[in-house]
Amino acid sequence: MIMKVKTTKQFLRGLLLAAPLCLATVPAIAGWDEGYAAYKSENYAVALKEFRPLADKGDAKSQFTLGLMYEHGRGVARSDREAAAWYRKAAEQGHDGAQSNLGTMYGEGQGVPEDRHQAFVWTRKAAEQGLKSAQFNLGVIYQNGEGVPADLREAVAWYRKAADQGHPGSQFNLGVMYEDGEGVAKDERAAAAWYLKAALQGQKDAQTNLAMMLDDGRGVPKDQRAAVAWSRKAAAQGVANAQFNLAVAYHRGTGGLAEDVREAIVWYRKAAAQGSRDAQFNLGLILGDGLGVPRNYAESSAWYLKAAAQGDAMAQSKLGQAYRAGHGVPKNIVAAYALNDVSATLDDSDTNEAPRNRNKLIKFMNPGELAQAKALAQRMLDANVGLIAALDQHLATKR
Repeated sequence: MIMKVKTTKQFLRGLLLAAPLCLATVPAIAGWDEGYAAYKSENYAVALKEFRPLADKGDAKSQFTLGLMYEHGRGVARSDREAAAWYRKAAEQGHDGAQSNLGTMYGEGQGVPEDRHQAFVWTRKAAEQGLKSAQFNLGVIYQNGEGVPADLREAVAWYRKAADQGHPGSQFNLGVMYEDGEGVAKDERAAAAWYLKAALQGQKDAQTNLAMMLDDGRGVPKDQRAAVAWSRKAAAQGVANAQFNLAVAYHRGTGGLAEDVREAIVWYRKAAAQGSRDAQFNLGLILGDGLGVPRNYAESSAWYLKAAAQGDAMAQSKLGQAYRAGHGVPKNIVAAYALNDVSATLDDSDTNEAPRNRNKLIKFMNPGELAQAKALAQRMLDANVGLIAALDQHLATKR
């Protein structure tokens, strides 16, 4: 099994470094250069001394920078309200970074009341001026339908504008939309091309998805060695899906890697610690069956429990078998039946052994135990209780 990363949704903020771009078209203002140099050197007290008089006189760049200082608490007490107020002053004068940041603050209800329409209005103003981070944000707004009706074609158009300027998040999102056929005709070659542009800039999710396409030979020639290389780059940046995919490559010995279960376990653990239920299941399987490593029933069952709690039917069945045999957990036929019953409910496919496992247990149970097991299964399936809590409550009565 390999895992794909979906589109990024986060808003990006304008940076102070965008401000000097205005210097070529406007006269230098006394104090600005000194303030900017102080800001860059993190001497915020001096920066504040230089910027505030300029901002009070209406200089948009200084107002924008004061907004940044208040938003991040640099040289002043952190205040979202003050940040928004200064951003507004600069935004009303047409400063693209201030417009973008004010839009984001409206979108998040940060320093101003949450207002998705105002977020759209200010973000669009900045995007129309060519600010690529705002174009990305506007794409997100249109994709999600935040403050305006959802419009995937419009989202694609704005992502493309930012992507053409080299914005990696937009390049990644375009890749996903081409791969899934959202807002554009499905085109895996175009998807792979956009993923590659973003991946070369270090965009970790693009690296993950590009690796998958290379592994499958979708949109690009099949190349498992390249797939492993890109998965490794993303895995090193902490992407759980990439860590899982790299673990699978080590587990199977693909992509030019020698089969190495111990190295696979290293990467499975990293992914599992981030909540990857597939990695959690695979760890349970390897450790429970002693596949290339010493058998460890207790740790195996612990990983099966984590995956089972996330709805993994195979993990639920495996954990049920552990309770039947007492492998790493107390032997408990009621828990064994309930876990297999939950698994059978969630996955009624012919490949799931849970129904057969459950039915085999009945002949060893008295009517009271069977009723108790069915009730336990219902509590495990109850969203207000959950598998772990229901199991803990049941086991507590047996201590």
